[in-house]
Amino acid sequence: MIEIEKQIERTIPRDVFYYQLTLDIDKKDLQYLKSKIDKGIKEKGNMSGVTNVKGNMTPWLFFSRDEVFQKYLKIAFDTFNNQGIRLHVGLKEAWGVRVDKKQWTAFHDHDPNWLAGILYLSDTDLPIIFKDINVQTKPKVGKFIVWSGYIHHGNEEKNPYDSKYAIAFNCSEIKTWE
Repeated sequence: MIEIEKQIERTIPRDVFYYQLTLDIDKKDLQYLKSKIDKGIKEKGNMSGVTNVKGNMTPWLFFSRDEVFQKYLKIAFDTFNNQGIRLHVGLKEAWGVRVDKKQWTAFHDHDPNWLAGILYLSDTDLPIIFKDINVQTKPKVGKFIVWSGYIHHGNEEKNPYDSKYAIAFNCSEIKTWE
């Protein structure tokens, strides 16, 4: 019989990042993105109620190739880059969510993804909470947040407000061997 020779289990500190900015979303683009979410949550293969989003969700890849979403993703990452924050990433998946009254997002992470993010398409007073780093922020149209994929986040209560619209996404790190 083979025996385990060494076993180590412990918590180690990890570097984390959290970056937030606000994009100016064109009204026509905002309506397009919200309307597309409304259509996507009705499509076959939608993920409504079966993930940590205890609300309405499009299929995982629904916005991955969307040109309007890609435009804002590029603006945000170019802004980070121009301010010295180098995020070398490739988009893996992007999906839309609509969290209606009495719905919520359970606490979760996006591990093993290196970067997770969200673009808010509506205002609400129900904050997203990042317990690991003691940060909470209220969704506002155009608010764009990216963070280390292993940071836990979610809502502590059900949504008592009007519907919250957003596009969430995951990215993998692209190694640049300099």
